[in-house]
Amino acid sequence: MEKGTIRRLMDLGYGFIKAEQGEDLFFHSNDVKGVAFNSLSEGQEVEFNIREGSRIADNILVQPVEPNKGEGNILVQPVEPNKGEGNILVQPVEPNKGEGNILVQPVEPNKGKEDIMEKGTIRRLMDRGYGFIKSEQGEDLFFHSNDVEGAEFNSLSEGQEVEFEKGQGRDGRSAAVKVRLIETSGETQVDDSDDGKDSDDGDDAGGDVE
Repeated sequence: MEKGTIRRLMDLGYGFIKAEQGEDLFFHSNDVKGVAFNSLSEGQEVEFNIREGSRIADNILVQPVEPNKGEGNILVQPVEPNKGEGNILVQPVEPNKGEGNILVQPVEPNKGKEDIMEKGTIRRLMDRGYGFIKSEQGEDLFFHSNDVEGAEFNSLSEGQEVEFEKGQGRDGRSAAVKVRLIETSGETQVDDSDDGKDSDDGDDAGGDVE
């Protein structure tokens, strides 16, 4: 595991970590483990792995606030249930024995809502593993490589048609999740007509032979 500090947090659900070696690394909310993304703050110390061949951090763990308590358990702050739709919320649960730690249980904030697929076009792809989709309604939506289903992120192309579900970032702005390519059923047309061949070539001799 590498160590570093959260340098910047963005409203669309991603941010940047300053590694101890000085490298600036991108990370997405889906790669934060144990706590909700919107409970993080700039300047927090974290541990993480670096995705091979990239400058993307994943499996991000927030270091305990009180290192002398909890023996490595992560302390979290309670999150208001009406904020951060699309993220995993946490609720504090008091353990049976007073060891001073807080356990967390995942809560599905949108449980009971029907998932509605929308369609759009990939407008832009970024080298750091995220991009933007232009929806049919004209919205410009952020999406991350972890939210692409059925295809590798580096196999995508700008202009491709996709379908997706809409989630929300910390500020309530929309983001695309469960992004899937739309298969274009292009059937090959076979031309059954003759290639200009006449059945009767004819001897255009056109004259009487004397």
